[in-house]
Amino acid sequence: MSTAERVGALLGSDLAGRVIECFDFCHTLNRVAACVSVRWSTLAVQRRELLHNAFWEEPGPQAVEETLNRMDDFKGSMEETIAQNAAAVAAASQGDPVADHLRRLGRARGAHVVDAGESSVASYVTYAEYLPTNGHKHRVLIVARDEDLGKWTAAFSGKPYYRGDFDACPNFAEYDYVTAEPLNVYVCSDECMRRHWDAFFAINSDPNQLSARMAIIVDAGAGNAHTIMPLISLDQNRLALSCHVVSKPLPPAGMPLAGLTVNSTGQGLDLVEALFRLHWVNPLMADLAVEPLLRRGPGPFAAGEDGPPGVLHPPGEPILRPGLATTDDAERARYRFLREVIRIEICERLVAEWYHINVQAAAEAS
Repeated sequence: MSTAERVGALLGSDLAGRVIECFDFCHTLNRVAACVSVRWSTLAVQRRELLHNAFWEEPGPQAVEETLNRMDDFKGSMEETIAQNAAAVAAASQGDPVADHLRRLGRARGAHVVDAGESSVASYVTYAEYLPTNGHKHRVLIVARDEDLGKWTAAFSGKPYYRGDFDACPNFAEYDYVTAEPLNVYVCSDECMRRHWDAFFAINSDPNQLSARMAIIVDAGAGNAHTIMPLISLDQNRLALSCHVVSKPLPPAGMPLAGLTVNSTGQGLDLVEALFRLHWVNPLMADLAVEPLLRRGPGPFAAGEDGPPGVLHPPGEPILRPGLATTDDAERARYRFLREVIRIEICERLVAEWYHINVQAAAEAS
């Protein structure tokens, strides 16, 4: 009997089933079913449901599944709250569906705005002018890379409340709520923001100081938002903030592939950027639902530098066990698989939940 015939006999025996039993859910799903032979693939498919159920009953996967359930519960409660504003917003609509959506979210909730063009800029002008109509004073900060600044500057230039960037207003942190105008809007490059970060963060250093509400809009363009603006630790943040991300359309999130590093398929946002956007626009969900899976702490604002207090940049890695520190290849693969599950889940929610606004879709539906 030739070597090929002996291998064929082995593959056709009960060896296939015995070997497949040694694989966990991740390996079976992504390797065995696609390799070796039709017989092995068939056996893997037959065992997939059992392995799937067993996998998600383990502590690490179970923690992820519980997190996803908490996110669903939080989403449901927020959608009910926002729906209560719909009638009032519709009655006072100014004919801009994106601005109307922002108003439905209110003044304290952020948004993840996906815009293939630049029409969202005009919507944010309308939104900014709406903010002080409740009697509270507001400040709006827009941060973007140099190549994306022009559209924002052009939209706000000439407005009585436009203050330029922080270089033009070096005393912006010395804010007197009593004498301040109802609305102040600043447009800064990411480099300008970095130069003035200490002064900006000092705005909330005094918990007894009356401060204006603030909306911060990060224009990520076709790149990453987390390289433009650091997160502010919620436990140290005393600003009444709503945080927004404006982004070009996102690529598909991909599928979780065991044995692959995060985003190694080149699809979707990577884990750090996905986490940043979730923390930025929906901090309550991030803190209440996702936080148990993360290790957070003060991090660097830029590589090799110490960041100011209260800054998390980027968010910590998940602490699901077993982690990447293990030398067991199977355990490392399982951990990477769970990271992919988290990344894809967040990416999909960023373009599907109540804080998401697709500018082109909103315009077509209006």
